[in-house]
Amino acid sequence: MRRYLRPKATPQKGFSSYPALKALTLAIVLLFALIAGCDSGPDVVVMENIAPEFSLKDIEGRTVRLSDFKGKFVVLEFWATWCPPCQAAVPELNDFQAAILGKDIVLLSITMDNSLETVKEFARDYQVTYPILMDDGTSRAYRAYTIPTTIVVGRDGLIFKRHVGYAPGQYERLLNDLVAEMGRPATPAGK
Repeated sequence: MRRYLRPKATPQKGFSSYPALKALTLAIVLLFALIAGCDSGPDVVVMENIAPEFSLKDIEGRTVRLSDFKGKFVVLEFWATWCPPCQAAVPELNDFQAAILGKDIVLLSITMDNSLETVKEFARDYQVTYPILMDDGTSRAYRAYTIPTTIVVGRDGLIFKRHVGYAPGQYERLLNDLVAEMGRPATPAGK
């Protein structure tokens, strides 16, 4: 009977013999796992840019729904009291609110703040003239991860425009765009 001798084990230069490569690979895998885990996605799936319905309380406790404004342009302004660009935008948003009165345009600001009292104090101090709604996850549904974010829902219920950040004059330009768009016929969502 023939005996087979096992070859003598010799160290091989494999993955485990390069600790730096092993650490780099582990870091890359963890980075991808972290990135994948950061965004669990919206609570409401935005299909074909259809604006997700919401039902939020304003700072006076009244319920406001997106569907209340069917057939109108709805400007959603996602913001927070502690955000300097959001604070800088308030006078221009007040002017925008005054300019849209009597038009088929509605401004709804949705604050990402948790404290109703803080928001009420901010509204009083900054003399806010437009409606302020308390966010309940709607910002995630609209993928408003950076503030301020402005999203315009068209008369047809589709997301018409999205703008991240604030630049002086942006709401005047937006108003001009919306007034021009109002001259065009609306098409129902999904058509």
